[in-house]
Amino acid sequence: IVDSDRNVVTYRFDENVAAFTAGQYCVDFRDVSCLVYATFSNRVYIYYDVALPSIKAAAFDLKPLLVNYPDLEDKVRKGVFTEQQLVELCIYANRLAVET
Repeated sequence: IVDSDRNVVTYRFDENVAAFTAGQYCVDFRDVSCLVYATFSNRVYIYYDVALPSIKAAAFDLKPLLVNYPDLEDKVRKGVFTEQQLVELCIYANRLAVET
């Protein structure tokens, strides 16, 4: 796992990994952060409640978006977007179609 400052977290794994993902998954009837590994021996390993040191977050610059979507600032102020939508908009702005 690598963050934007190139800090690396590595784990020793005893099998060859075919696929990896990380995210929020339901374990014991609650959503928790998980690391999921699929191996070439057709096994899936799920690790959850794994504590990592905090990683500093980068600030999002909305100025480039405001150039392409002039009424976006007004919509943000009015609360038109959910927090998740704003994060996705900042990260994937080149791929999202924003309704104006």
